[in-house]
Amino acid sequence: MKRSFLFLFLFLSKMVFAQYDAECFNTQRKLITENIANMPLDSMHYRDTLRIAGIDRYIDTVYGFRVEDVTSQINKMVGCKMPDFSFFDLNGEAFSIYKTTSDFTIINFSFDCGDVCNYQLGELSMLKKTLGDSVVIYNIYELEDKKLIDYFSSLELADNMEFVANADLLLFSYAIKDIRPFIYLLDKYKNIIYVKGGQDVTESSTFLYEQFLEKIRATNCSN
Repeated sequence: MKRSFLFLFLFLSKMVFAQYDAECFNTQRKLITENIANMPLDSMHYRDTLRIAGIDRYIDTVYGFRVEDVTSQINKMVGCKMPDFSFFDLNGEAFSIYKTTSDFTIINFSFDCGDVCNYQLGELSMLKKTLGDSVVIYNIYELEDKKLIDYFSSLELADNMEFVANADLLLFSYAIKDIRPFIYLLDKYKNIIYVKGGQDVTESSTFLYEQFLEKIRATNCSN
Protein backbone atom coordinates (compact mmCIF):
# COMPACT_ATOMS: atom_id res chain seq x y z
CA MET A 1 0.00 0.00 0.00
CA LYS A 2 2.78 2.40 0.99
CA ARG A 3 4.70 1.49 -2.17
CA SER A 4 1.63 2.16 -4.33
CA PHE A 5 1.09 5.52 -2.62
CA LEU A 6 4.73 6.47 -3.13
CA PHE A 7 4.56 5.51 -6.80
CA LEU A 8 1.38 7.57 -7.27
CA PHE A 9 2.97 10.56 -5.51
CA LEU A 10 6.09 10.40 -7.69
CA PHE A 11 3.98 9.99 -10.83
CA LEU A 12 1.82 13.01 -10.02
CA SER A 13 4.88 15.04 -9.06
CA LYS A 14 6.42 14.27 -12.42
CA MET A 15 3.22 15.35 -14.16
CA VAL A 16 3.22 18.66 -12.29
CA PHE A 17 6.89 19.52 -12.52
CA ALA A 18 8.03 17.83 -15.74
CA GLN A 19 6.99 20.82 -17.80
CA TYR A 20 9.44 23.12 -16.01
CA ASP A 21 12.31 22.69 -18.42
CA ALA A 22 13.60 24.23 -21.59
CA GLU A 23 12.45 21.32 -23.73
CA CYS A 24 8.89 22.17 -22.77
CA PHE A 25 9.41 25.62 -24.30
CA ASN A 26 10.86 24.21 -27.52
CA THR A 27 8.08 21.66 -27.92
CA GLN A 28 5.30 24.17 -27.33
CA ARG A 29 6.92 26.76 -29.61
CA LYS A 30 6.94 24.23 -32.45
CA LEU A 31 3.29 23.28 -31.91
CA ILE A 32 2.16 26.91 -31.65
CA THR A 33 4.11 27.94 -34.75
CA GLU A 34 2.56 25.12 -36.78
CA ASN A 35 -0.90 26.01 -35.51
CA ILE A 36 -0.54 29.69 -36.36
CA ALA A 37 0.87 28.89 -39.80
CA ASN A 38 -2.46 27.27 -40.70
CA MET A 39 -4.58 30.23 -39.60
CA PRO A 40 -6.07 32.67 -42.13
CA LEU A 41 -3.97 35.77 -42.68
CA ASP A 42 -5.52 39.21 -42.74
CA SER A 43 -3.67 42.39 -43.68
CA MET A 44 -3.69 46.05 -42.83
CA HIS A 45 -2.60 48.77 -45.18
CA TYR A 46 -1.61 52.41 -45.20
CA ARG A 47 -4.09 54.66 -43.38
CA ASP A 48 -6.00 51.79 -41.82
CA THR A 49 -7.47 53.11 -38.59
CA LEU A 50 -6.82 51.65 -35.15
CA ARG A 51 -8.47 53.02 -32.04
CA ILE A 52 -5.74 53.31 -29.42
CA ALA A 53 -6.37 54.74 -25.97
CA GLY A 54 -9.62 56.22 -27.22
CA ILE A 55 -7.99 58.00 -30.16
CA ASP A 56 -8.20 57.01 -33.83
CA ARG A 57 -4.66 56.46 -35.10
CA TYR A 58 -3.33 55.56 -38.55
CA ILE A 59 -0.81 52.80 -38.97
CA ASP A 60 1.88 53.94 -41.39
CA THR A 61 3.16 50.51 -42.34
CA VAL A 62 1.86 47.58 -44.35
CA TYR A 63 1.93 44.26 -42.56
CA GLY A 64 0.06 41.02 -42.22
CA PHE A 65 -1.17 39.64 -38.93
CA ARG A 66 -3.18 36.69 -37.66
CA VAL A 67 -6.73 37.64 -36.84
CA GLU A 68 -7.76 34.58 -34.84
CA ASP A 69 -7.41 34.54 -31.07
CA VAL A 70 -4.38 32.41 -30.19
CA THR A 71 -4.49 32.96 -26.42
CA SER A 72 -5.12 29.29 -25.67
CA GLN A 73 -2.10 28.21 -27.73
CA ILE A 74 0.16 30.86 -26.25
CA ASN A 75 -0.84 29.95 -22.69
CA LYS A 76 0.62 26.48 -23.20
CA MET A 77 4.03 28.09 -22.75
CA VAL A 78 3.15 29.17 -19.23
CA GLY A 79 4.98 26.82 -16.87
CA CYS A 80 7.85 26.16 -19.26
CA LYS A 81 11.34 27.24 -18.32
CA MET A 82 12.78 29.87 -20.67
CA PRO A 83 15.89 28.53 -22.41
CA ASP A 84 18.99 30.57 -21.58
CA PHE A 85 20.50 32.81 -24.22
CA SER A 86 23.04 35.63 -24.28
CA PHE A 87 23.12 38.90 -26.20
CA PHE A 88 24.68 42.38 -26.29
CA ASP A 89 22.88 45.65 -25.56
CA LEU A 90 23.32 48.84 -27.59
CA ASN A 91 26.43 49.72 -25.53
CA GLY A 92 28.06 46.38 -26.31
CA GLU A 93 27.53 45.00 -22.79
CA ALA A 94 26.91 41.26 -22.62
CA PHE A 95 23.83 39.89 -20.90
CA SER A 96 22.45 36.43 -20.20
CA ILE A 97 18.91 35.60 -19.17
CA TYR A 98 20.02 33.25 -16.40
CA LYS A 99 22.49 35.77 -14.99
CA THR A 100 19.67 38.25 -14.43
CA THR A 101 19.10 38.22 -10.67
CA SER A 102 15.93 40.30 -10.44
CA ASP A 103 12.71 38.77 -9.09
CA PHE A 104 11.13 39.14 -12.53
CA THR A 105 12.37 39.45 -16.11
CA ILE A 106 10.36 40.73 -19.06
CA ILE A 107 11.53 39.88 -22.57
CA ASN A 108 9.81 41.87 -25.30
CA PHE A 109 10.49 40.52 -28.79
CA SER A 110 9.61 43.10 -31.45
CA PHE A 111 10.27 43.17 -35.17
CA ASP A 112 9.72 46.80 -36.04
CA CYS A 113 8.37 49.99 -34.51
CA GLY A 114 5.09 51.82 -34.86
CA ASP A 115 2.24 53.35 -32.92
CA VAL A 116 1.24 50.19 -31.04
CA CYS A 117 4.87 49.35 -30.30
CA ASN A 118 5.42 52.79 -28.76
CA TYR A 119 2.33 52.52 -26.59
CA GLN A 120 3.48 49.15 -25.27
CA LEU A 121 7.02 50.38 -24.66
CA GLY A 122 5.58 53.26 -22.68
CA GLU A 123 3.61 50.85 -20.52
CA LEU A 124 6.63 48.61 -19.94
CA SER A 125 8.66 51.67 -18.97
CA MET A 126 5.95 52.64 -16.49
CA LEU A 127 6.04 49.11 -15.08
CA LYS A 128 9.81 49.44 -14.56
CA LYS A 129 9.35 52.76 -12.76
CA THR A 130 6.75 51.17 -10.49
CA LEU A 131 8.70 48.01 -9.63
CA GLY A 132 12.28 49.32 -9.75
CA ASP A 133 15.06 46.77 -9.39
CA SER A 134 12.65 43.88 -8.88
CA VAL A 135 12.15 43.68 -12.65
CA VAL A 136 14.52 43.87 -15.63
CA ILE A 137 13.08 44.53 -19.09
CA TYR A 138 14.83 43.53 -22.32
CA ASN A 139 13.46 44.82 -25.64
CA ILE A 140 14.85 42.73 -28.48
CA TYR A 141 14.68 43.92 -32.11
CA GLU A 142 15.87 42.72 -35.47
CA LEU A 143 16.63 46.34 -36.41
CA GLU A 144 20.25 47.41 -36.86
CA ASP A 145 22.02 49.22 -34.01
CA LYS A 146 21.98 52.65 -35.64
CA LYS A 147 18.33 52.46 -36.65
CA LEU A 148 17.32 51.40 -33.15
CA ILE A 149 19.47 54.08 -31.50
CA ASP A 150 18.11 56.79 -33.79
CA TYR A 151 14.56 55.63 -33.18
CA PHE A 152 14.76 55.66 -29.38
CA SER A 153 17.30 58.44 -28.82
CA SER A 154 14.58 60.98 -28.05
CA LEU A 155 12.52 58.68 -25.82
CA GLU A 156 12.91 58.99 -22.05
CA LEU A 157 11.80 55.39 -21.61
CA ALA A 158 15.10 54.19 -23.07
CA ASP A 159 16.79 55.09 -19.77
CA ASN A 160 15.22 52.40 -17.63
CA MET A 161 15.09 49.43 -20.02
CA GLU A 162 17.62 47.44 -22.03
CA PHE A 163 17.53 47.41 -25.83
CA VAL A 164 19.04 44.79 -28.12
CA ALA A 165 19.53 45.22 -31.88
CA ASN A 166 20.57 42.88 -34.73
CA ALA A 167 18.65 40.09 -33.03
CA ASP A 168 17.06 38.34 -35.98
CA LEU A 169 18.47 34.97 -34.88
CA LEU A 170 17.12 35.42 -31.34
CA LEU A 171 13.74 36.38 -32.74
CA PHE A 172 13.70 33.31 -34.96
CA SER A 173 14.72 31.00 -32.10
CA TYR A 174 12.68 32.31 -29.16
CA ALA A 175 9.76 34.34 -30.47
CA ILE A 176 6.85 33.28 -32.63
CA LYS A 177 7.29 35.37 -35.70
CA ASP A 178 3.72 35.26 -36.93
CA ILE A 179 2.61 37.26 -33.87
CA ARG A 180 4.17 40.57 -32.94
CA PRO A 181 5.19 41.77 -30.49
CA PHE A 182 5.67 38.75 -28.25
CA ILE A 183 6.33 39.38 -24.56
CA TYR A 184 7.40 36.87 -21.87
CA LEU A 185 7.18 37.46 -18.11
CA LEU A 186 9.59 35.25 -16.15
CA ASP A 187 9.90 34.67 -12.41
CA LYS A 188 13.26 34.62 -10.62
CA TYR A 189 13.73 30.95 -11.56
CA LYS A 190 13.17 31.84 -15.23
CA ASN A 191 9.89 29.97 -15.42
CA ILE A 192 7.41 31.58 -17.82
CA ILE A 193 4.47 32.84 -15.75
CA TYR A 194 2.74 34.97 -18.38
CA VAL A 195 2.88 35.43 -22.14
CA LYS A 196 1.42 38.27 -24.16
CA GLY A 197 1.33 37.97 -27.93
CA GLY A 198 -0.26 39.76 -30.81
CA GLN A 199 -0.40 43.14 -32.51
CA ASP A 200 -2.68 44.33 -29.75
CA VAL A 201 -4.74 47.47 -29.82
CA THR A 202 -4.81 48.56 -26.20
CA GLU A 203 -8.16 49.60 -24.77
CA SER A 204 -6.50 52.16 -22.52
CA SER A 205 -3.08 53.70 -21.97
CA THR A 206 -2.46 51.31 -19.04
CA PHE A 207 -3.98 48.08 -20.35
CA LEU A 208 -0.70 46.15 -20.74
CA TYR A 209 0.76 47.70 -17.58
CA GLU A 210 -2.15 46.52 -15.46
CA GLN A 211 -2.04 42.99 -16.86
CA PHE A 212 1.64 42.49 -16.06
CA LEU A 213 1.40 44.16 -12.66
CA GLU A 214 -1.49 41.87 -11.71
CA LYS A 215 0.49 38.76 -12.68
CA ILE A 216 3.58 39.92 -10.78
CA ARG A 217 1.61 40.69 -7.63
CA ALA A 218 -0.18 37.34 -7.82
CA THR A 219 3.16 35.53 -8.13
CA ASN A 220 4.62 37.43 -5.17
CA CYS A 221 1.60 36.52 -3.05
CA SER A 222 1.87 32.84 -3.99
CA ASN A 223 5.51 32.81 -2.83
